[in-house]
Amino acid sequence: MKRGLFLAILLTFTVAMFGAALVNTAQAQTGGCSTTHIVQRGETLYRIARQYGITVAELQARNSISNPNRIYAGQQLCISGGFVPPSVPATPPNNTWDNIGIVTARRLNIRTGPGMQFLIVRRAEQGEGLRLVGRTDNSRWYQVLDDPTSGRFVWASAAYVRTTNASRLPVVQGGSPAYSEYVTLIYDATVYNGPNTYYSIPPYQIFAGMTVHVIGRNADASWFQIRTDAGTAWLSRDVFPNALARYEFPVTG
Repeated sequence: MKRGLFLAILLTFTVAMFGAALVNTAQAQTGGCSTTHIVQRGETLYRIARQYGITVAELQARNSISNPNRIYAGQQLCISGGFVPPSVPATPPNNTWDNIGIVTARRLNIRTGPGMQFLIVRRAEQGEGLRLVGRTDNSRWYQVLDDPTSGRFVWASAAYVRTTNASRLPVVQGGSPAYSEYVTLIYDATVYNGPNTYYSIPPYQIFAGMTVHVIGRNADASWFQIRTDAGTAWLSRDVFPNALARYEFPVTG
């Protein structure tokens, strides 16, 4: 009886020690890191930091990264907790960081095409890293892979992006059509021939619940241009739902 009790105690102690060893091994492998992130192709340290609500400096310090532009697909980063040893060779393959550009302007307009006439899709902050994949033949605009998941390509002015490898970028042509959207109105609408009540009123009216094709806006997005069977017309911002993406439409009047 005593021998059986002794064996049971010994077995319990052995299992506990083995479990503790497994925990210690796991912690050693992750450096005590509670949250990790695997870098995907096209990601930058700036975007990863913003995704998790921390600063680039914190990410660099936690992962011993001296150059914030030198991260690469497959690299494991520690987001919170301890230090995670690099999971890739010290020298990244194929110089994958070569086409990273750093925004130098305080805020830089990112557009659908290589020119001021193209629609602004977002604004990049100073210090943000952009994944450059192409350029215009005069090297005044860089094509950017803005979202690797959806494959969205946008453009940034080269005058406000610092990179040392612009000559390696392929020359590409680009520019997507101006943004438009079909929107259902929430109020009856008086239609005008321009973006103001001073303009004439065409001989038709649009009612709440009708869907209109929005193709543009005025400068402050208080009026929106629509396309109808009779041509184009303008509606006040007040008749549209609040969820309308006001500033994604091009300025057409």
